[in-house]
Amino acid sequence: MDRTSRALAVVACAAVLATSARAAAAPDDLERARLLDQQGVRAYKEERYNDAIRFFDEAFRIGGPPSELWNIAKCHLRLDDPEDASKEIEKYLAQSGLSADDRAEATQQLHEVQHRHSTVTVASSPSGATVYLDGRRSGPAGVTPATLDVPPGSHTVTVEHPGYEPYEKSVEAKFGRAVLVDAQLARGSGSSGAVVVAQPPPEPAAPEGPTRPHRLVIDGQLGFGAPEHGSIGGPLSVVGFLGVSYVALDAHRSVVTVGVRAMITGDSWSNNVGAPDDPANCGAPIPADEAATAFSAFLTGGAAWRASPRWRLGGDLGVGIATYSASEVGGDLFTPTCRPSIAPVPAVYLAGTASYSFSHELRLLLSPVILQAQPAFDGARNAPKDASGLWIRYAFAAGLAFDVF
Repeated sequence: MDRTSRALAVVACAAVLATSARAAAAPDDLERARLLDQQGVRAYKEERYNDAIRFFDEAFRIGGPPSELWNIAKCHLRLDDPEDASKEIEKYLAQSGLSADDRAEATQQLHEVQHRHSTVTVASSPSGATVYLDGRRSGPAGVTPATLDVPPGSHTVTVEHPGYEPYEKSVEAKFGRAVLVDAQLARGSGSSGAVVVAQPPPEPAAPEGPTRPHRLVIDGQLGFGAPEHGSIGGPLSVVGFLGVSYVALDAHRSVVTVGVRAMITGDSWSNNVGAPDDPANCGAPIPADEAATAFSAFLTGGAAWRASPRWRLGGDLGVGIATYSASEVGGDLFTPTCRPSIAPVPAVYLAGTASYSFSHELRLLLSPVILQAQPAFDGARNAPKDASGLWIRYAFAAGLAFDVF
């Protein structure tokens, strides 16, 4: 059962127990409203959203609680109908008696629905024309055929091609809906082929503000990494990453985050230097092939740039600690001991990232370049091989990121 289905189940119980201003309805109506609510929840779980809307609407009409309006809004969102979802949420917020948490959740959902970016597709005949958005002459938005990512509101699309009259059209971006501009360019009247603009361009638009900040993003990735222990290299091993970040800024083209990230992997090494395998504190010889679990945790800051409506490019930088877990150490990396006391050391983290949005909530996350650097752990040997220098781990990974609203 997903989060929304669980929420609807809770609402179904609340519809039975809650007492509100609408409870003045006749007992028969309240009992019928309760049954209609249950049928609506069942239809929602079965993805029959139009049926669920009818059940919830009738339940509210005959005396059901305001939560029926919230249920209707969720159904419209599932049907990709943000306009009607917005109207139902506004009706829900107009009801009295809502708890602070319910009102805050609905307000956040309404903000998300009303501030979705739209995709404006611009085509022209002939193609290869220059596209300007909102009169910004400092740089073109693209060349036809072009796809533009725009925030909600009114926008002006200008299309220019040498030898043709400029084309201008006002469009309205709402609720993330796609907008199509088809510019049929007319040839200019002058013999020089220069484009004459009849009026000066409008003043540049004010910078766009943040769109959907103040949310959490949870991501998980798996990949492969290889360490460098001073001058000693190690084999490739599986690396896992888990991160939680807070979106502090989400503007038209840029995203800024702060968060925490954990990294875990396994290291292995051999005894090629002929180190003793039976130190005094060992009850049994140290294996020639050894292994340890490496764990790191970081406080991170990230920045990304939207290269297109779905692709985002960026990077993360973090500082934290690294530690090792092993029952015995020796061989090429450590002075032999069966009672290692490996204290955490400071570490830094750097990653280049790219992500592809499947939806507003789900993204494919790629990290083609990951670097962790730290000083050597206590007990690292410096002869005959030197493992006491900087320890560096190189990795790459892929996974998924979920936006939690």
